[in-house]
Amino acid sequence: ISRFAWAMDVPAKVLAEKLASGHIRAGEIAEVLIERTAAREPEIGAYSFFDPDLVRAQAKAAEMRHISGKPAGALNGIPVAVKDVIDTADMPTENGTAVDLGRRPKRDATVVSRLRLAGAGLIFGIAGVLRALPLLRRISSLLTLDAFTFAAIVVLLLAGSGAKMPAS
Repeated sequence: ISRFAWAMDVPAKVLAEKLASGHIRAGEIAEVLIERTAAREPEIGAYSFFDPDLVRAQAKAAEMRHISGKPAGALNGIPVAVKDVIDTADMPTENGTAVDLGRRPKRDATVVSRLRLAGAGLIFGIAGVLRALPLLRRISSLLTLDAFTFAAIVVLLLAGSGAKMPAS
């Protein structure tokens, strides 16, 4: 286990301070992320896309921004995952559906652009969407609700009823 494993268990503010002061480098954070993801992802299944080489390239770019001495943004080197319904130009965005399988957007969504402008140097993966989304879309079409509104209503109803959420 890496001597930097602690980096995954501290608040982003602390991690940003450690990066800015040079106590840890973005590349070291990237390697901890890659190591932890490789160990846990088969069990958890959180990502629909994860590319260790892309993570390393982003970490190197974050380190170069830091070394240059130019303002790099408050999030430089801070790891961020993006949900599979938010377009990223350098990663597939499939919206959790077979219809969009392999879809590669031509540009980033506004939120991703703003993350990058803030220096988010480690957009390290695409977090998968609700596995039941295709079923929810079918049901919600009968109710004339979009799938996400329907999913939110289901979650609120389950939470309010005290029922336990099913494991995916």
